[in-house]
Amino acid sequence: MQFHEEWVLDGGREKLTENNAVELYNLSSDIGETTNLAAIETDKRDELLDDLIKWQEEVKAPISMEVNPEYETKVKGK
Repeated sequence: MQFHEEWVLDGGREKLTENNAVELYNLSSDIGETTNLAAIETDKRDELLDDLIKWQEEVKAPISMEVNPEYETKVKGK
């Protein structure tokens, strides 16, 4: 799972360990998505993230680069 605002506004891949822009779950053993494995299974996270970014580029998926004015208030609690 990739959260676009965190990805765009909080440093993307370069700050992946800090920005919580990507989550990874093993749905076969965690259907409720209770344990985010992104910081543990980094090789799998990076493999799937590479696939996702490649697909986004291939289909020219629009990713907003504009700041949502409610981002700071709702997501970061400021």
